[in-house]
This record gives sequence, structure tokens and C-alpha cells, in this order.
Amino acid sequence: MVKEHPMTGATHSHERIDLRTSPEIKELIVRAASASGVSVSAFLLGAAQERAKQGLADSESLMLTARDWDAFVTFRNCWIMMLSSIPTA
Repeated sequence: MVKEHPMTGATHSHERIDLRTSPEIKELIVRAASASGVSVSAFLLGAAQERAKQGLADSESLMLTARDWDAFVTFRNCWIMMLSSIPTA
């Protein structure tokens, strides 16, 4: 049975990530994890997972202005009309 972590949704695994940081950043992370009631590992994993998801969502999506969206829809509609006018065998 695979167990899911309640905070991060991550499954138990044996992969490892090593980090080096300054004492000040480590203390900040330790304090934040403690305030959240989770281990440092769970805190870092949760934060990294959320940032990774957001980074991928940002890089895999495209925001259009209303004008650009209208131009896209017009182009798409013209393309569809052109394709539908081609005779099929």
C-alpha cells in the first residue's frame, strides 16, 4: 500500500535531494516548518512541489488580451471553414 503525505500529497519514496544553505536561511526554514507543525523535509517538499507546479503552469499556458483572443478565434474559424470546404474522397 502506498501512503500519501497529508500536507504535500507526495507518496513515500526513496529519492533524496540534498541542499546547502546559509545558517540564516536554515533557521528561517526551521522556524517556518515548526510554525506550520510539519518537519523541515515536509515543509521544503511541499513548498518546492507547489513552486514547481506553478512554474510549469506558467510556462505551459498562454495569456491573451481580448484583442489577441478575438484575432485567434477569427483565424481559427477561417481555418475551419477552409478545411471544411476541401472535398473528401
